[in-house]
Amino acid sequence: MKNIAVIDLNVFVRALLTSGIDKAIYEAIKREKIIPAFCPDMLENLAKVLIRPHLKLDLRDIKESLEALRMRALMVKPETKITACRDASDNIILETAIASNAKIIVTNDRDLLILNPFHGISIVTPRQFLKIIKK
Repeated sequence: MKNIAVIDLNVFVRALLTSGIDKAIYEAIKREKIIPAFCPDMLENLAKVLIRPHLKLDLRDIKESLEALRMRALMVKPETKITACRDASDNIILETAIASNAKIIVTNDRDLLILNPFHGISIVTPRQFLKIIKK
């Protein structure tokens, strides 16, 4: 069984802007070592963020990246509403993790990291996640 993980949108944005750890996670998804779990709202939010002019990302690269994620993703529709996060916009990450039966959430967001573990789901940084999947 492949690793199903909910990967926060901030990781994907950084993956397209840098060549560090976040990029390694994106590459692992493209090599199908990780199955990212998404809900439709998460993908829509990611698309909205990536087209922001200040990021200066090429529209073709954005489309290719989103298509690569869609092709490899486990798409779910969360049915359980959660209000555990200080930042209400982060609750969708938790809802998606529960709906997908993910064992792990990967994020750079401290508001999510402080909830580790959440209902038996580990919440880790990208660096921690890479160490886990290399085992």
